[in-house]
Amino acid sequence: MIGSNFFLWVFAKFSVAIVTLMAVERWFAIARPMKYKIKFKRNKVVAYAVILAVLSIVLTVHLSLENHLREENGRNSCFYKSLITPKAAENAVNIVYCFITVFLPLIFVSATNVSIWKIVKNQVTSEPTNTRRHLEMRLLRMSILVALFITICFVPNQISYILAMTLDSHPYTSPVHFATVVLSMFNSCVNPFIYCLTNNLYRKEIISLFYPCKKNDDQNQVSRIQLPTTSGIIKSNVGTLNSIVS
Repeated sequence: MIGSNFFLWVFAKFSVAIVTLMAVERWFAIARPMKYKIKFKRNKVVAYAVILAVLSIVLTVHLSLENHLREENGRNSCFYKSLITPKAAENAVNIVYCFITVFLPLIFVSATNVSIWKIVKNQVTSEPTNTRRHLEMRLLRMSILVALFITICFVPNQISYILAMTLDSHPYTSPVHFATVVLSMFNSCVNPFIYCLTNNLYRKEIISLFYPCKKNDDQNQVSRIQLPTTSGIIKSNVGTLNSIVS
């Protein structure tokens, strides 16, 4: 498993899945704010994360099954043997696999960002909604930055992976392919910095890890749902957005 980079790619696929889940969460926060409080309760979010983790393992388990151990000149080494034959079928399956695990989530994340942008753009301007629009634009900027970096980090690797399957001149062991692997892993490193730069709550939590005594008591900024009046709905929705992007 270690030689096949199984755990490495499980975490990579899980990272893409979590970014997709966060895109759905942001869309509900803006497009369906009242349903957001129901769909994204803490216990449900944990359940979503567990389901995505299991799916990431299932979709990556073939890596541990396709790599085998053999002894050469007194040394153990791994070699690759596909579970699918012939070669054309293997290539087709791998291309579909790349589309499902990376390209489709990226398309979905981009679609949610476009939807959020249209909703914010078409809102009627008033004093309460000006505050709401400001929070929504901050949320949208964070979503776009995350989507941009995950695309930059993962797409080159997936293209290189497809080329390595179909072209003998572009093997998995080439420096170019290795560089794309490092770039895809870099995405998990850069995401926390994006969240800290765009979200005050993330910054407070990070600071509290190093300076526990400075942790503020007002971290719970999510306002409770008001009675279903127009002003109550606006206040509740603004409170929901403020808890995400403040």
